[in-house]
Amino acid sequence: MLKTILYSFPVQLLLFQLRRNLLLLSLWVLLLGVTVGQWGEGLGIPYLFLAPEYMGQASATAMFIVGLAIGTFIMSFHITAYIFAIGKFTFLNFLPRPMALFCLNNGLLPFIFNLLFVPAFIHYQTEYELIGSLEMLLHVLFFFAGQLLVVVLYFIYFQLTEQPLFGSFGWKVDKRLRKTKITRYMTLQRVRNIRRRDTQYKVHSYLDIPLKVRSLHELPPVTLHKSAKFFDRNQLNALVVELILFAIFLVLGLFRDNPAFQIPAAASGILLLALLIMLAGALTYWLKKWAWGVTVIGMLVFSALATDNGKNPYHRAFGLNYDTIKAEYSLKRLELLNNDAYYAADVAHTLNILNNWRAKFPNDSPPKMIFICTSGGGQRAAAWTLRCLQALDSAFQGRVMQQTMLMTGASGGMIGAAYYREIYRRAIQGEIPHTLSNEFLERVAKDRLNPLILSWIVSDLFLPFQEIIRDSLYYFKDRGYAFEQKLNSDMAGWLDKPLAAYRIPEQCAQIPMMIIAASIINDGRRLYFAAQPISYMNNAAPLARRTIRTRTRGIEFLRFFRHHRADSLPLTTALRMNATFPYIMPNVLLPSEPAMEVMDAGLSDNYGVNDAVQFLYVFREWIAKNTSGVIIIRIRDSPKEREIKPYQSRSLLFKLFSPIEHFLSNMYFLQDGRNDAAIELAESWFKNDLKTVDFEYNPYYLNKNLVADTLAHMRKAPLSWRLTARELDGIRAMIHSAENQSAMRKLKGYLK
Repeated sequence: MLKTILYSFPVQLLLFQLRRNLLLLSLWVLLLGVTVGQWGEGLGIPYLFLAPEYMGQASATAMFIVGLAIGTFIMSFHITAYIFAIGKFTFLNFLPRPMALFCLNNGLLPFIFNLLFVPAFIHYQTEYELIGSLEMLLHVLFFFAGQLLVVVLYFIYFQLTEQPLFGSFGWKVDKRLRKTKITRYMTLQRVRNIRRRDTQYKVHSYLDIPLKVRSLHELPPVTLHKSAKFFDRNQLNALVVELILFAIFLVLGLFRDNPAFQIPAAASGILLLALLIMLAGALTYWLKKWAWGVTVIGMLVFSALATDNGKNPYHRAFGLNYDTIKAEYSLKRLELLNNDAYYAADVAHTLNILNNWRAKFPNDSPPKMIFICTSGGGQRAAAWTLRCLQALDSAFQGRVMQQTMLMTGASGGMIGAAYYREIYRRAIQGEIPHTLSNEFLERVAKDRLNPLILSWIVSDLFLPFQEIIRDSLYYFKDRGYAFEQKLNSDMAGWLDKPLAAYRIPEQCAQIPMMIIAASIINDGRRLYFAAQPISYMNNAAPLARRTIRTRTRGIEFLRFFRHHRADSLPLTTALRMNATFPYIMPNVLLPSEPAMEVMDAGLSDNYGVNDAVQFLYVFREWIAKNTSGVIIIRIRDSPKEREIKPYQSRSLLFKLFSPIEHFLSNMYFLQDGRNDAAIELAESWFKNDLKTVDFEYNPYYLNKNLVADTLAHMRKAPLSWRLTARELDGIRAMIHSAENQSAMRKLKGYLK
């Protein structure tokens, strides 16, 4: 019995894959690791498969599209494995429907994947998406319907290739290949080697349709002519499938601005893997041992052709003019821009704003001045920031935003803060009744990963030449463009305006000032975006008052790029540069010489506290005299303290990479230490009251007495640009945790 199983065609095929096709097997391991093993959980990668969204809904349609992608991946795997294996298992040449039989016998890995995926999907949907049994069953059925449809379409195509019309076409291709000496030679070499290689993998039985075990008997002799035609026809089939995949990507890329073409991010990734399988199979089949060398050379050539030298950058900031003379980016120019005259003028300008802010309150009752510092953290930080600000203004009848002078921070938190500031502006102008609508939270929490991943694959890789025109200027449709388009669409276009549109509301102190930062990769400085001139953020003191030689720590965007339409920079572009998470979002190159490259503000300060403290230092005398103190509200997407991890035994490989891992995992805690030190020092030089209040998103410490059944298994939302229904519910409930309610009472006491 054991021998029968061992020498069955499915088992021998699996052994063949383990020996010769580790690349194909590694992709299956990757899929299983992500969906079942929860690899990349911190970044939310498994949830792209377990809860895909389409048109803003985690629906059966989304599962159907993912099923289509999985079906395409499965058939690409079968075709590639088929071309590799046919020389080892020659009996397939003489069986009816050889491709169908091969897929059936090669279906062990797809079967294992589906067998493990469905329970993981059901568990996740039940625990975190809160859907009912009937809806879940519908999702599973649609998932398998998508796979089945692809398989049926493939086999219809394979059946058609056996017809006279297609057979004639295949014969013409065969004749054409005969004229190509290299390709013909390589094909015939494989065919000639069939007889002496077919004994390497013994097969006693195979699965026949429908699932019936059959034994192998004597097979007719192999004819070279028949085998050559067989190879040619299947090479042609593989080429057609590759062209179809390319066509799918082209169509998705050309129409990606239409939400209907923004397929789930998981489907985009799986289709790319399917295409890579086909390309890898073709290269390995034709080039054999030369495949890796040719692949490396091809990658180097592609990299050289796709080099972004800064003269005509692909990833641009919208609104800026890249066609004029580049801004000089040198130490000499930084010294010229950071002079005492600019410093004094900008301080005077901001003092006028401070006076307007003070005029909102009674002369005999100095108010508390509030700074809001919000952390990065993708979609969870954006939703948590908005939720906190709504709860604060509800609890204090609008006093928090009225008394807030400045908003700083990083990444997703700044997106939530900018959106809420616009909501607040519209509310005080009477355009909307209030700021507390649940619709605002749902809008900021909408999925923005689908168009981002789709654009990354189809535009940045396959269609990097698509352009748009804005104010007679040309920009490329990169994934940054896709992100901004989706952000504006989700928020009803409320943030679709230049930074300069907020200049007057800020000057009149109707809304808080907002300083948006980004990290400059070239030299580690911070780039500051604001509606007002703020050169005092570059250095904390003017040159005349500096007792030591200091390094210019920041660059003011408005002055540095004043000849490049800096006033026209959209707010969403500034927020996007502030939230440039590595690899997912593109680093923007700005029109300077050398090109200034910027990325996420969280690289240097994920909480914006240092920027708030510097603003406080510059205006410390006015603030101490005209207020009753300062409250720094820190809205954090993660706890300030965490449990000490026990020591674990480490392998040599772990020790090799552990320094990098430890640095990355502790980077934000190191920033916390610097922020705390800055506040402690501020308490010594600020001649008034200085308090801090922290609101933390930390599901692990949510008060159990306040947790409903729907939140009993809540876990922290991943660092991603999408949220599930359970995660959004957790963010709603988090404001009621014991820790955050204690912070609310503390703030109430400070405001009294």
